[in-house]
Amino acid sequence: MLRPLPDLPPGVIGFEAVGEVHSDDYRDVLRPAIDVAAAAGPVRFVYVLGAEFTGFSAGASWQDAKLGLEHMKAFERTAVVTDVEWVEHMVAAFGWMVPGSFERFALADLQEAVRWAAGIEPEPEPAPEAPVVPPVVADTPVVADATFPGSPVPEPAVAQEPVPPPGGPQTLTPTAPLAPGADMRPGMVTPVPPTAPAVPEQWAPDPSGRHQHRWWNGREWTEHVADNGASGIDPLS
Repeated sequence: MLRPLPDLPPGVIGFEAVGEVHSDDYRDVLRPAIDVAAAAGPVRFVYVLGAEFTGFSAGASWQDAKLGLEHMKAFERTAVVTDVEWVEHMVAAFGWMVPGSFERFALADLQEAVRWAAGIEPEPEPAPEAPVVPPVVADTPVVADATFPGSPVPEPAVAQEPVPPPGGPQTLTPTAPLAPGADMRPGMVTPVPPTAPAVPEQWAPDPSGRHQHRWWNGREWTEHVADNGASGIDPLS
């Protein structure tokens, strides 16, 4: 028997073969449907031969041939949907004789066959999303900590005033120890030699000239230096 396919697009007719197909299935079911479709326009036909299909009778084969001859110019697209091996071979051998465009589809591709028969273009596949690349984070440079000599700490991201060792004065703006007789006017600083007299411990201009500041511990110049708020180690000798 021939069972109509449900939910087909406008202009498409379709049937599924169930059990053995006989001549009266063509005469009473298929022929009237094709006559109506041909009167309205080009025939777009989907024919499913699935797991329930067992074969054609001799009369059905003859009716199939006659139907094709009678509507030779009416068929625009015919899609045969089957996984039956001998039908596949028959389609491959004689498909060129079917009027109009002709395609075979696997049972799993039934919806694709219906869209093809209806002339509906397949939807484009979405473009793959670009992979998310994590930002590259540069290694944080490590310098010596003036508070605990020899211990590495991350360099500050923002420049800041050098931090004195524990117990030292919280001097925000380094000032240099003044030698006897130095000019006390603002902006006038007399360089202090390494043998400067005792002054409170503090950051002061580096007497060696290699750095912006060097730590004076109240007795002598130390190895702790600072440039642009970043602390480091540089022995004086």
